[in-house]
Amino acid sequence: MKTNLKKEKGFTLVELLVVVAILGILMLLAMPTYMDSTKTSKIRTFESSFRTMMFSINSSLSDNNGATSQIANDVKAILKSSEGNPGGATYVYNPATLTLTGTLPRDNFGGSSNYVLTYHATTMKVTQSPNPLPLGATALSQN
Repeated sequence: MKTNLKKEKGFTLVELLVVVAILGILMLLAMPTYMDSTKTSKIRTFESSFRTMMFSINSSLSDNNGATSQIANDVKAILKSSEGNPGGATYVYNPATLTLTGTLPRDNFGGSSNYVLTYHATTMKVTQSPNPLPLGATALSQN
């Protein structure tokens, strides 16, 4: 008696489940790296925008022989060109004390407290908090 066995093409259910399991494991390995890189990019965008404003303040002081009247306009122009809050941060310029403060909310990078940068134009110093700095942050200095 002859049995007519057809050779079926395709994958078995077990093979498909193995492939799905392997892909799931790869995703689990890749997600933390991806999440860390997005947090780091938000911090770097914030720091870069802060540096731009910091150098703008210095340039304005230098160009106007120490006069501070143009600084606020320069900071506003930078914020306007970058749609208001680069990196999800807020920036405040205080003309009375010549200080620029940038605050990146902690929910943007998963920190325990907000990341705050303050630039003092009279002393040309930057202060950063919290201490230690968030993962991915760089120590800023003038120059």
